[in-house]
Amino acid sequence: MVGSVSGRRQMRWFRSGNMAVLLLALSLLAPSCGFKALAAETVVDASGRTVAIGPGTRILTLGSDVTEIVDALGAGERIIAVDRGSKYPAAV
Repeated sequence: MVGSVSGRRQMRWFRSGNMAVLLLALSLLAPSCGFKALAAETVVDASGRTVAIGPGTRILTLGSDVTEIVDALGAGERIIAVDRGSKYPAAV
């Protein structure tokens, strides 16, 4: 009996429009969670040297599924090495 009362409350919450308001708020807030632009970042390594780290230009994939995904994303020409199981795409 307790489960049915709880179920009715949940259905009432969904029907009252609260879910629509929540989804609208989330869809409006999602674009504001943008990513930082890829730019060279300066860090200090363990030896105390300042090193500029830029976007990756060479990719090593360790899994056939990852190799396929990287190629599908248009970065197949950046792949420099793959694991033994990667057979697709043929160019790698």
